[in-house]
Amino acid sequence: MAEKRDGYYGSVHGNDYSEDLYNIDDRFMVDVGYGEEPSYIFYLKKEGKVQKGIDIWEGFIDTIAELIPLENGRFVGLAFYINVGMFDDEHWHIDDVKMIYEQLKSVDVTALQAKDKEYFRAYEALLDFVKEMLECGNEIDVMRL
Repeated sequence: MAEKRDGYYGSVHGNDYSEDLYNIDDRFMVDVGYGEEPSYIFYLKKEGKVQKGIDIWEGFIDTIAELIPLENGRFVGLAFYINVGMFDDEHWHIDDVKMIYEQLKSVDVTALQAKDKEYFRAYEALLDFVKEMLECGNEIDVMRL
């Protein structure tokens, strides 16, 4: 596991996710996107195995992240990772699931609904996944493919 670094808002990151990639079992994945298009995979990993996950097209995630309000004039949490683009090709770990959940709840859903029903569907799927992880006390791993 990579070390937690100050300033990265409750997450750690690293670039060795190849083991996770090969452990993802499609039976545990919800796919909201366009097949081979780049996407973000949010997943729960326990005892070396992916237990559950959600694969969402990057266009949906980018739009959702843009709608997360700034905190004291800056991006934090999910908005930081997506908008700053630091981890486009890396694996990262979210241990502050509550912050991510609160950020997602603060998104202007009318803006998503106005875009297209698929954007709202992706938002709901991600919100439900993060809520479930929060209620179960789980942390989330993320990778971009």
